[in-house]
Amino acid sequence: IKAENHNPENYNFLGVAYYKKRDFPAALENYRKALELDKNYASVFNNIGSLYLMVFRKNRDEKAYQLAMDSFDRAIRIDPRLFAAYNGRGAAHHFKGQTDAAIADWRKVIEINPNFVDAYFNLGVTLSGKGDKAAALEILTACKERFQSRLPIPVRQRLERLIAEARK
Repeated sequence: IKAENHNPENYNFLGVAYYKKRDFPAALENYRKALELDKNYASVFNNIGSLYLMVFRKNRDEKAYQLAMDSFDRAIRIDPRLFAAYNGRGAAHHFKGQTDAAIADWRKVIEINPNFVDAYFNLGVTLSGKGDKAAALEILTACKERFQSRLPIPVRQRLERLIAEARK
């Protein structure tokens, strides 16, 4: 950043590093610096959404939830193909019990990026929890067909358990 402080991507990456250390104030400060340089940086809005969603999950702070949703929505308005923002928004809906909205967002993730394995798991588990075992089985089977050879053994085992549950 000292050598290239005019590049918003540098501040975004620094924000991500602070986020991973759970230093949310420093992460947010760097995300804001990135937005000062590029007010339409969709990935930064997505990262801010993730940060506030983490705060919501920890503290059940409704303001943090709303800030997360606003950030995910802004990221999607800027870049409607940013699948990570739909994934984050889906998680936010899920944590508030808004199952249908979560399902819609995770379906959108798969539409945009059919190689994002987490969306298959999120969608399959949510559909199963909603009682739609047939749709859950379809999604989880598709996940197995697409990704089984690339998944670590514990993840494959979890997938097999989820498929078995959906078949019941």
